[in-house]
Amino acid sequence: APVVPAQNSFFRNLHYLNKNIRIFVSGSQFKENILRRTKLPSSALTVIGSRKNRTEKLSFTGRKDVTVLFAAEGSRESLVEFINLAFYSSLENPGTTFIVRAHPASADYKLELFKRMGKHSPNFYLSRESLTNDLHKATHCVYRSSSVGLEGLLYGVIPIHYAAEMNSVLDPINTLDLPHLQFTDIDAFNQKIKEISKNHTEIDDQHLRNYREVFKGYFEPLKLNILNY
Repeated sequence: APVVPAQNSFFRNLHYLNKNIRIFVSGSQFKENILRRTKLPSSALTVIGSRKNRTEKLSFTGRKDVTVLFAAEGSRESLVEFINLAFYSSLENPGTTFIVRAHPASADYKLELFKRMGKHSPNFYLSRESLTNDLHKATHCVYRSSSVGLEGLLYGVIPIHYAAEMNSVLDPINTLDLPHLQFTDIDAFNQKIKEISKNHTEIDDQHLRNYREVFKGYFEPLKLNILNY
Protein backbone atom coordinates (compact mmCIF):
# COMPACT_ATOMS: atom_id res chain seq x y z
CA ALA A 1 0.00 0.00 0.00
CA PRO A 2 1.27 3.50 -0.74
CA VAL A 3 2.43 5.68 2.13
CA VAL A 4 0.97 9.19 2.06
CA PRO A 5 2.29 12.33 3.80
CA ALA A 6 -0.68 12.45 6.20
CA GLN A 7 0.37 9.20 7.89
CA ASN A 8 2.35 10.98 10.59
CA SER A 9 2.02 8.12 13.07
CA PHE A 10 3.55 5.71 10.55
CA PHE A 11 6.68 7.82 10.17
CA ARG A 12 6.85 8.56 13.90
CA ASN A 13 6.57 4.90 14.89
CA LEU A 14 9.45 3.88 12.66
CA HIS A 15 11.75 5.48 15.22
CA TYR A 16 10.70 2.92 17.83
CA LEU A 17 11.63 -0.15 15.80
CA ASN A 18 14.55 -2.23 17.00
CA LYS A 19 17.67 -1.30 15.05
CA ASN A 20 18.05 -4.93 13.92
CA ILE A 21 14.62 -4.97 12.24
CA ARG A 22 14.76 -4.73 8.47
CA ILE A 23 12.31 -2.44 6.71
CA PHE A 24 11.34 -3.43 3.18
CA VAL A 25 9.81 -0.97 0.73
CA SER A 26 8.45 -1.45 -2.78
CA GLY A 27 10.48 1.26 -4.50
CA SER A 28 13.29 3.77 -4.13
CA GLN A 29 10.82 6.66 -4.08
CA PHE A 30 9.10 5.31 -0.96
CA LYS A 31 12.53 4.81 0.58
CA GLU A 32 13.45 8.43 -0.12
CA ASN A 33 10.12 9.64 1.29
CA ILE A 34 10.75 7.78 4.55
CA LEU A 35 14.34 9.01 4.82
CA ARG A 36 13.14 12.61 4.35
CA ARG A 37 10.56 12.26 7.13
CA THR A 38 12.65 10.33 9.67
CA LYS A 39 16.17 10.11 11.08
CA LEU A 40 16.63 6.52 9.99
CA PRO A 41 19.89 5.65 8.25
CA SER A 42 19.63 4.59 4.62
CA SER A 43 20.91 1.13 5.59
CA ALA A 44 17.72 0.50 7.61
CA LEU A 45 15.62 0.41 4.44
CA THR A 46 15.82 -2.15 1.65
CA VAL A 47 14.00 -1.93 -1.68
CA ILE A 48 12.44 -5.34 -2.29
CA GLY A 49 10.10 -4.36 -5.12
CA SER A 50 6.49 -5.31 -5.76
CA ARG A 51 4.35 -7.70 -7.79
CA LYS A 52 2.62 -4.60 -9.12
CA ASN A 53 5.64 -4.16 -11.39
CA ARG A 54 4.88 -6.64 -14.15
CA THR A 55 7.69 -8.08 -16.22
CA GLU A 56 5.70 -8.80 -19.38
CA LYS A 57 5.83 -6.30 -22.23
CA LEU A 58 2.78 -4.08 -22.00
CA SER A 59 1.09 -2.92 -25.15
CA PHE A 60 -0.44 0.54 -25.16
CA THR A 61 -3.49 1.00 -27.36
CA GLY A 62 -4.80 4.48 -28.02
CA ARG A 63 -8.13 5.35 -26.43
CA LYS A 64 -10.45 7.44 -28.60
CA ASP A 65 -12.87 8.65 -25.93
CA VAL A 66 -12.29 10.14 -22.48
CA THR A 67 -13.03 7.51 -19.83
CA VAL A 68 -12.62 8.46 -16.18
CA LEU A 69 -12.04 5.76 -13.58
CA PHE A 70 -12.94 6.63 -9.96
CA ALA A 71 -10.88 4.41 -7.64
CA ALA A 72 -12.41 4.32 -4.16
CA GLU A 73 -10.57 3.32 -1.00
CA GLY A 74 -11.53 0.38 1.19
CA SER A 75 -14.19 2.06 3.29
CA ARG A 76 -17.94 2.38 2.86
CA GLU A 77 -17.71 6.17 3.18
CA SER A 78 -15.14 6.41 0.40
CA LEU A 79 -17.20 4.28 -1.96
CA VAL A 80 -20.37 6.28 -1.26
CA GLU A 81 -18.50 9.52 -1.90
CA PHE A 82 -16.94 8.33 -5.15
CA ILE A 83 -20.22 6.87 -6.43
CA ASN A 84 -21.91 10.22 -5.80
CA LEU A 85 -19.06 12.20 -7.38
CA ALA A 86 -18.92 10.01 -10.47
CA PHE A 87 -22.70 10.06 -10.89
CA TYR A 88 -22.83 13.85 -10.63
CA SER A 89 -19.95 14.12 -13.09
CA SER A 90 -21.71 11.80 -15.54
CA LEU A 91 -24.71 14.15 -15.60
CA GLU A 92 -22.47 17.18 -16.08
CA ASN A 93 -20.44 15.46 -18.82
CA PRO A 94 -22.79 13.29 -20.90
CA GLY A 95 -20.15 12.67 -23.57
CA THR A 96 -17.64 11.19 -21.11
CA THR A 97 -17.72 7.72 -19.56
CA PHE A 98 -17.34 7.36 -15.78
CA ILE A 99 -16.47 4.07 -14.09
CA VAL A 100 -16.49 3.51 -10.34
CA ARG A 101 -14.07 0.86 -9.16
CA ALA A 102 -14.82 -0.45 -5.67
CA HIS A 103 -11.99 -1.59 -3.42
CA PRO A 104 -11.94 -5.39 -2.81
CA ALA A 105 -12.84 -4.68 0.84
CA SER A 106 -16.19 -3.31 -0.39
CA ALA A 107 -17.33 -6.57 -2.00
CA ASP A 108 -20.14 -7.22 0.51
CA TYR A 109 -21.97 -3.95 -0.03
CA LYS A 110 -20.84 -2.34 -3.31
CA LEU A 111 -23.85 -3.55 -5.33
CA GLU A 112 -26.24 -2.44 -2.60
CA LEU A 113 -24.78 1.07 -2.59
CA PHE A 114 -24.83 1.28 -6.36
CA LYS A 115 -28.48 0.20 -6.60
CA ARG A 116 -29.43 2.92 -4.12
CA MET A 117 -28.53 5.47 -6.76
CA GLY A 118 -31.75 4.51 -8.54
CA LYS A 119 -31.86 5.43 -12.20
CA HIS A 120 -28.33 5.61 -13.56
CA SER A 121 -27.11 7.71 -16.44
CA PRO A 122 -25.94 5.67 -19.46
CA ASN A 123 -22.35 6.91 -19.15
CA PHE A 124 -21.92 5.84 -15.52
CA TYR A 125 -21.42 2.32 -14.19
CA LEU A 126 -19.84 0.19 -11.50
CA SER A 127 -16.89 -1.90 -12.67
CA ARG A 128 -17.17 -5.67 -12.58
CA GLU A 129 -13.83 -6.22 -14.30
CA SER A 130 -10.23 -6.69 -13.24
CA LEU A 131 -8.04 -3.72 -12.40
CA THR A 132 -5.93 -4.38 -15.50
CA ASN A 133 -8.99 -4.23 -17.76
CA ASP A 134 -10.22 -1.05 -16.11
CA LEU A 135 -6.84 0.62 -16.57
CA HIS A 136 -6.72 -0.43 -20.22
CA LYS A 137 -10.05 1.35 -20.75
CA ALA A 138 -9.39 4.48 -18.72
CA THR A 139 -7.78 7.68 -19.96
CA HIS A 140 -7.87 9.27 -16.49
CA CYS A 141 -8.00 7.97 -12.92
CA VAL A 142 -9.51 9.88 -10.00
CA TYR A 143 -8.10 8.74 -6.66
CA ARG A 144 -7.42 10.03 -3.15
CA SER A 145 -4.93 7.70 -1.45
CA SER A 146 -5.51 4.54 -3.48
CA SER A 147 -2.54 2.92 -5.22
CA VAL A 148 -4.66 2.70 -8.40
CA GLY A 149 -3.59 6.25 -9.27
CA LEU A 150 0.00 5.06 -9.22
CA GLU A 151 -0.67 1.75 -10.96
CA GLY A 152 -2.43 3.53 -13.79
CA LEU A 153 0.84 5.22 -14.76
CA LEU A 154 2.04 1.87 -16.09
CA TYR A 155 -0.78 2.00 -18.65
CA GLY A 156 -0.55 5.67 -19.51
CA VAL A 157 -3.58 6.62 -17.41
CA ILE A 158 -3.48 10.29 -16.39
CA PRO A 159 -3.80 10.68 -12.58
CA ILE A 160 -6.22 13.19 -11.04
CA HIS A 161 -6.11 13.56 -7.27
CA TYR A 162 -9.39 14.49 -5.56
CA ALA A 163 -9.86 15.20 -1.85
CA ALA A 164 -12.58 17.56 -0.69
CA GLU A 165 -10.89 18.65 2.54
CA MET A 166 -7.23 17.60 2.60
CA ASN A 167 -5.51 17.69 -0.74
CA SER A 168 -1.86 16.82 -1.20
CA VAL A 169 -1.35 15.22 2.22
CA LEU A 170 -3.38 12.21 1.05
CA ASP A 171 -1.78 11.96 -2.37
CA PRO A 172 0.68 9.05 -2.76
CA ILE A 173 2.13 10.61 -5.94
CA ASN A 174 4.70 13.27 -5.14
CA THR A 175 4.12 16.32 -7.34
CA LEU A 176 7.90 16.74 -7.53
CA ASP A 177 8.05 13.35 -9.26
CA LEU A 178 5.08 14.02 -11.49
CA PRO A 179 3.09 17.26 -11.70
CA HIS A 180 -0.58 16.31 -12.00
CA LEU A 181 -4.08 17.68 -11.52
CA GLN A 182 -5.37 18.02 -7.95
CA PHE A 183 -8.89 19.11 -6.99
CA THR A 184 -10.84 19.83 -3.82
CA ASP A 185 -14.01 21.00 -5.57
CA ILE A 186 -16.22 18.81 -7.78
CA ASP A 187 -17.43 21.72 -9.94
CA ALA A 188 -13.86 22.74 -10.74
CA PHE A 189 -13.14 19.09 -11.54
CA ASN A 190 -16.10 18.87 -13.93
CA GLN A 191 -15.09 22.07 -15.66
CA LYS A 192 -11.68 20.56 -16.29
CA ILE A 193 -13.22 17.32 -17.58
CA LYS A 194 -15.26 19.37 -20.05
CA GLU A 195 -12.06 20.98 -21.32
CA ILE A 196 -10.27 17.63 -21.51
CA SER A 197 -13.14 15.98 -23.39
CA LYS A 198 -13.37 18.84 -25.87
CA ASN A 199 -9.64 18.90 -26.64
CA HIS A 200 -8.72 15.28 -25.94
CA THR A 201 -5.40 14.07 -27.32
CA GLU A 202 -3.62 10.84 -26.48
CA ILE A 203 -0.45 10.95 -24.42
CA ASP A 204 2.60 10.42 -26.60
CA ASP A 205 5.35 7.83 -26.22
CA GLN A 206 7.58 10.22 -24.28
CA HIS A 207 4.87 10.91 -21.71
CA LEU A 208 4.20 7.20 -21.44
CA ARG A 209 7.90 6.54 -20.77
CA ASN A 210 7.91 9.28 -18.13
CA TYR A 211 4.85 7.79 -16.46
CA ARG A 212 6.38 4.34 -16.35
CA GLU A 213 9.63 5.70 -14.97
CA VAL A 214 7.72 7.39 -12.12
CA PHE A 215 5.77 4.17 -11.55
CA LYS A 216 9.00 2.21 -11.28
CA GLY A 217 10.22 4.58 -8.56
CA TYR A 218 7.32 3.44 -6.39
CA PHE A 219 7.05 -0.20 -7.49
CA GLU A 220 10.30 -1.77 -8.65
CA PRO A 221 10.53 -5.37 -9.94
CA LEU A 222 10.17 -7.86 -7.09
CA LYS A 223 13.49 -9.26 -5.80
CA LEU A 224 12.62 -12.09 -3.42
CA ASN A 225 16.22 -13.28 -3.38
CA ILE A 226 16.90 -10.38 -0.98
CA LEU A 227 15.15 -12.44 1.71
CA ASN A 228 17.89 -15.08 1.52
CA TYR A 229 20.47 -12.78 3.11
